[in-house]
Amino acid sequence: MINALLRAPALVLLLSACQFGQVPPVTGGPDSNCAHSWDGNHLPHDALDSVVLNNSSSAFVADLTLWNMDGNPITLKHKGPGFPIEIVDRGDADSGWLGLAEIWKRDGHIARARVSINMVLMRKAAARYDISLTDMVLHVGWQEIGHVAGLDHQRGVDDSAMEDCVGRSDWPTCISNPKAVGFNGHDIQELYSIYRHVNADSLPPACAGSGGAAIIVHTFPLEGAQP
Repeated sequence: MINALLRAPALVLLLSACQFGQVPPVTGGPDSNCAHSWDGNHLPHDALDSVVLNNSSSAFVADLTLWNMDGNPITLKHKGPGFPIEIVDRGDADSGWLGLAEIWKRDGHIARARVSINMVLMRKAAARYDISLTDMVLHVGWQEIGHVAGLDHQRGVDDSAMEDCVGRSDWPTCISNPKAVGFNGHDIQELYSIYRHVNADSLPPACAGSGGAAIIVHTFPLEGAQP
């Protein structure tokens, strides 16, 4: 896990990345019975009823059905007025990451959010490991949106995009699992816990070792080959 803060006047930029590379995988982390908030990062409470995905990605097709399930305090939509989350294709084979969530904070809340999807590296991974590009894009894209909403990773689950797949020998299968292209009930419960108190930052107790970070690096080896 690598931590970093890039500060600008009145704004703080935080990032979370699904990354290819050679740095050691992170260890520990929340399980299905623990809180998995991303270091307390959260959207303004007055924006929750209308969060807009400004999607210009060539491959990420967002089906909002699973997100907008009963109990989710955040309503996502494809267009119209509201708090914007920008979704773009960005990155190349040298970037090292599959997906990147960037948030800029002001006065303790997320003021701007962008999700970047590295289609160059994803296509290379899909071809190398003969896995579904569509499911990998959905897994990574939704995971970065989950980070923007305030979620950290889950581990050991097969029905959530917040499963980070780090350190698993079967990571290509994990990251392209068609069951893990949305969110499970625990993700929704965690979002409710984050946002249940208007203008308050109360969070449920986190598991030992599950604290969030400014940058979360996922390492997926390419079997000796450089990405």
